[in-house]
Amino acid sequence: MMYVPRPVLTEVERLERLPQLVAENCCVAFEPLFPDGVVPALRMHGERPVWAGTDAQGQPRLRYADDGSALPDVSAGYALTVAARFAAASEQALTHQGLIHDDQWTVYRRFHPHRPLHKIAVNDAAGTELYVSSQTGEVVLATRRFERGWNWVGSVLHWLYFTDLRRQGAVWAQLIIWLSVAGCLLALSGLIVGTLRLRPRRRYKNGTMTPYSGLMRWHHYSGALFGVITLTWIFSGLLSMNPWGLFERARVGDDERALLSGPPTPHP
Repeated sequence: MMYVPRPVLTEVERLERLPQLVAENCCVAFEPLFPDGVVPALRMHGERPVWAGTDAQGQPRLRYADDGSALPDVSAGYALTVAARFAAASEQALTHQGLIHDDQWTVYRRFHPHRPLHKIAVNDAAGTELYVSSQTGEVVLATRRFERGWNWVGSVLHWLYFTDLRRQGAVWAQLIIWLSVAGCLLALSGLIVGTLRLRPRRRYKNGTMTPYSGLMRWHHYSGALFGVITLTWIFSGLLSMNPWGLFERARVGDDERALLSGPPTPHP
């Protein structure tokens, strides 16, 4: 978990693999295409430039920048072309593994606007697998065999990030919260019992603070020390889940956001 993070497509990696922008016959004004005041980005989709933004619900919204028309559906063939360009490999070397809703690495909320996803195996030495958005036609995740394997024995087990469980986000959150509560109570009870058995002043007959001897004596001492670490560690994990909305912040409404941001900036 410390040395092999979860599979993610970094912004640097994404930008490095973007095709070169060709601005010929570009561009129609984007304001009529994005009436919600969204300022889109200009990028390539195949051989044509597109305006890429989002709608009011945060869903991807793309329009060809040369004529303003909507993009066609992202086919398996186009997804293979995008993946081959991203991986600097031949399309014939890649394998389209299907159009999926989610799996162990894409079950999370940030992938919702891109579902379903084209899953493509690069078939290279690193065991790379790419996920291409069916909505925008871009690579949204790259995973390698090494990081997948270590995450199965790391973050997946540690955070109970099993696919079927993570699909039920509220159930998963409550499970983690109550397991953390149980862990805190167990660690606290062990600390209380262990502390009560210590006698720093009125020593036991064996002359030590603990009634135990041999390995059990060191188990008692180390338990008192590491019990504190365990308790604070589990408690910090509990707080990270924002249990029962204890750390909820007031959300800024649309009217307040408009008041703070002021009128939209005119574009030439």
